[in-house]
Amino acid sequence: MEEVLDSDFRIDDAEARDIMARLKLDNVHYSRAPGVSQELLSGDGLKKLFSSFPASQGWILYTDGLVNFMKRSAGDDSREILELELCAAADGEGYCRTLRAVLIAEDLYSVTQVDPAGAGDNDWVYAYADTAVLVKNSFRSNLDGEGLARYRVWYRCFRSGAVNNAVMGRWVPWMQQFAGFIR
Repeated sequence: MEEVLDSDFRIDDAEARDIMARLKLDNVHYSRAPGVSQELLSGDGLKKLFSSFPASQGWILYTDGLVNFMKRSAGDDSREILELELCAAADGEGYCRTLRAVLIAEDLYSVTQVDPAGAGDNDWVYAYADTAVLVKNSFRSNLDGEGLARYRVWYRCFRSGAVNNAVMGRWVPWMQQFAGFIR
């Protein structure tokens, strides 16, 4: 095994696409990786960020309830946020931007942004599949009756060298990206 890991074995883009095709999964698409950035922000910093984010859909979980991001009111500004997920409208190729924040300590949020303008990566190849998750009945009224939340699940395959105990040639889940609601 060590000889394999230390060799120049490499999966090229064509082989990666071929592997995905042989899996016969209709909803999996080979793609460039999206850009992912993460930072820590205060509550005020988070509010400034999401007020400038071009959201077309999303939700905010406050300490006392769930709110459709597009239907929030002026009174919501004083409520403490536990978690949120927003997405900007998808472009013509189906890409969308996502903003996710989770409270990790008092007035400190872990904030992740996913943008379609990712860079190429020589060590990894990427693919995604779109999936829908049923929204609990008790939350549907807060989300204007939306029945399904749509997510894009990203996979990556390590194709060169030996980094972070990755197994070359194996597709593994990488992250999920909120992409809106479906009625």
